[in-house]
Amino acid sequence: MLRYARSGLPRVRARLSYALHTMKKKLFYRGPEPSHGMRPIPWRSKRSLRGSMVALLPGFARPRIIKFESNLEYLFLCLMLVRDDVFCIQEQPAAIHYLDTDGKSAKHNFDFLVTLFQSCPHS
Repeated sequence: MLRYARSGLPRVRARLSYALHTMKKKLFYRGPEPSHGMRPIPWRSKRSLRGSMVALLPGFARPRIIKFESNLEYLFLCLMLVRDDVFCIQEQPAAIHYLDTDGKSAKHNFDFLVTLFQSCPHS
């Protein structure tokens, strides 16, 4: 009996090795997508709240990290995530270029771009 158990051990190891290889290929767990923000958020600040949260919205292929850099942005993000009509949220979208009152070129970065179901092209 002991002899049979020892002789079957390489077969068990081979099956286990194959199973582990297959599991790694299938990836049981896929982490969230990284942030899609166009402007990086500096993480160190003595005066404001910096952070991120993972969210899954209908416009996302899979869960995604959404970053915020103030308490107001955090509260706004929480309010947007509980709404039923929000299709997608992008933090720190591309800067908007414009001419200021003196005629000089300027740019502004909005904190969030929120797409609602009634305004999205996919609905």
